[in-house]
Amino acid sequence: MFTFTRNPFCGGLMFRFRDLLFSVFLLLVLLPVSSCSNSQEIPEPPADDDDTSGGDDDDSAVGDDDDSTAGDDDDSSLGDDDDSSAGDDDDSSMGDDDDSAAGDDDDSASGGTVDILQVHISNLTNTFAGYLAQSLPELASPLDAAGVPGVVQAALPSSHSYMSGCSVDASAQGFFRCTAPAGDFGGSSIVDGRSGELIFAGATHWMGVGSLAVPAPTSLGPMVDLIPTGFVPGQVQSQYFDLDGLAPVLEAEGVLNQTLASAYVATWINGEPTNAYVWLHPYSVGVFDPTQADWIVLLVK
Repeated sequence: MFTFTRNPFCGGLMFRFRDLLFSVFLLLVLLPVSSCSNSQEIPEPPADDDDTSGGDDDDSAVGDDDDSTAGDDDDSSLGDDDDSSAGDDDDSSMGDDDDSAAGDDDDSASGGTVDILQVHISNLTNTFAGYLAQSLPELASPLDAAGVPGVVQAALPSSHSYMSGCSVDASAQGFFRCTAPAGDFGGSSIVDGRSGELIFAGATHWMGVGSLAVPAPTSLGPMVDLIPTGFVPGQVQSQYFDLDGLAPVLEAEGVLNQTLASAYVATWINGEPTNAYVWLHPYSVGVFDPTQADWIVLLVK
């Protein structure tokens, strides 16, 4: 029989050699698998990161920010402000003002003015009753006789509405006289054709006494301003006496000269070309009562 004797040194050496072979075997087997798996997984994280983090960030942050912030701000702030503020302001403010103000003014007025001074003198006492100076915008196209009744109707106070059914029966120096015959109540109105304004309206009553409707008596200046002061009467270019047979022309001329001798009137004329319209208005008819009548002197320049 054979007897085996175990050498401790050889046994230990064999054990270590076996372990080394086993470790090498594992490395040879596992290394390709690990290398393959690693080679497949390495590209994926950068791709995922680029798509989700880098790509999305670039799209959502940079791209979106550019679109929503920079682009939108430019569109909503600069663009809209320019459209609504500068553009709209130019259209509504400058454009519309030019159309409504300048255009309309050109249609309704010529840009000139008509200066009218009316002086009231009592036929009974031959004293001044008052005056009114007006500066009225001139129409681009003067009013004609057909438009006078409408002006009278629109401008008369309601207390004298019975005078609105008048008809033009005289015109001179650019003025129209429109009369509503006094069956019981009537009156006469004077309209300036250059400005289209009603400047005088006085009622006439049958066997009674009418009243001044336009201008309001309280708007007349004090008669003391019209007292003649020895000034040389200002000359007028032309004069018209609308007396309707109620007084002689010579008397009307005296009234006009008396008016022109006032310092106030001479100052108002100021050497400018002036025309005169003189009208004797009766406040009572039936039998003409000279005590109830006033001279109306209209000076226009």
